[in-house]
Amino acid sequence: MTPHPFSIKLDQTSVVPLNEQLTKALQEEIRHRLQPDDRLPASRILAECLGISRNTVTAAYKRLVDEGWCDARVGSGTCVAEHLPLRERRDPRTGRPPIETAGLPELSERAQLALCAAQFHVQTEEPLAVAAPDYDSLPGKKWTQIVARISKSPWMHNSYCHPGGWGPFRRVLADHLRSARGISCDPEQIIITSGIQQGLALCAQILFNPGDAVAHEDPGFEVHRSTLRYWGLRPAPVPVDAEGLCVEQLSAFPEVRGVLVTPSHQYPLGMLMSRQRREALIRWASAHKAWIIEDDYDNELSYAGLPTTALAAIAEIQSSVVYLGSFSKMIYPGFGLGYLVAPKSAAKAFEGAKLLSDRHESEVHQTILTEFISGGFYDAHVRRLKVLYAKRRNAAIRAIGRFLGDIGHLTIDNQGTHLCFCFEKALDDVHLADYLRREHRLETRALSPCFADAPKEYGLILGFAGFSEVQLENAVEELSRGIRSFLRTSN
Repeated sequence: MTPHPFSIKLDQTSVVPLNEQLTKALQEEIRHRLQPDDRLPASRILAECLGISRNTVTAAYKRLVDEGWCDARVGSGTCVAEHLPLRERRDPRTGRPPIETAGLPELSERAQLALCAAQFHVQTEEPLAVAAPDYDSLPGKKWTQIVARISKSPWMHNSYCHPGGWGPFRRVLADHLRSARGISCDPEQIIITSGIQQGLALCAQILFNPGDAVAHEDPGFEVHRSTLRYWGLRPAPVPVDAEGLCVEQLSAFPEVRGVLVTPSHQYPLGMLMSRQRREALIRWASAHKAWIIEDDYDNELSYAGLPTTALAAIAEIQSSVVYLGSFSKMIYPGFGLGYLVAPKSAAKAFEGAKLLSDRHESEVHQTILTEFISGGFYDAHVRRLKVLYAKRRNAAIRAIGRFLGDIGHLTIDNQGTHLCFCFEKALDDVHLADYLRREHRLETRALSPCFADAPKEYGLILGFAGFSEVQLENAVEELSRGIRSFLRTSN
């Protein structure tokens, strides 16, 4: 039951995430050196020995527990499991895998990245879930009528669709983007996708070559970083401050060929990129002949006036910007429809990549949304949601100030459907989020995994859109109880 010192070497320059490298290294230790019930080093100690963040070690330990390699035991830390996963068991006489797994082909290196991504927790609809919309305010009666009418004639849209999207939908979307975001584009520049995630994957394939460095905001959405790595790119983390991406720090990465930004609503901290930073980013991209991938996250939900101008709407930079959008927040996540706007020079390549990816999106869904947007119903729906979500946001802010004001603070913003609560002192927010989910039925996201390496802040990302003001008041009160209980037991 004694802790074991390890001889582990991690490659800081590899496209494979550090937590994935550490997981594989620990698996090798378990296979060849450790015995059942042997205790792994405390996460803080191993992190200090390896010169990495404690969060990286915690993520690796969690995966070992999830996959059956280890057990998390109260008072004993993380210990080697008595029975290893089936594929890892060895015949004690030969040291070889049992007959059930012998001779199986090995997976690719990319598969290891995919396995790592598979650990990402898909949120439930419990209180404070970030991804939960207000299902009681779904598009409404007119939407239902459109869906019912189109569903009665499915044969009209049951053939293969153009990989770029259904023509009428692309035309309507081009008009909508022109009026709503100031983006002037031809319908042929719009590629219909399943959402932001696929749009980013297509960008990784079309704009860059394997090994290229792509800058991103730090902190940022961890799945975006994983997507860049998955397609063989090297994520280059650039800090953010109150004005958004610190453009001047791009000079630390002279080899960068592009940058991924969320200028309308930075995830997870929530700030809006200032006009000065936008202008600086445009100058940088022009000088370095670099691509800008603009994830226009939450652009429709501005509670302080009209949305800011999209980068893709600025004429002098349009040929270098790929604009990503989605209907997940305004319609609902299960609708599964998004889009990208490509520069004219790259549009055909994106069409081909879409065809090779999954051929096309549902023409039925595109037909429904075409009628909904062209009839003016979408804009009216967005206006209703903004009023509703503004009230819920204010209720959440009041409750957080009342119940949690003594242990942390909000990174206040005027956009979106979530709030970011930062603790005054460092704590294990990953285990805290797991604890809140398990013991208090609250669905939160930890802030620290959003950092590329060593977290600079610890906190929780809290959704408010899908819950009434009363539900939010009760949920935040329960959150306070849960956090304080966790702090008492972890000290």
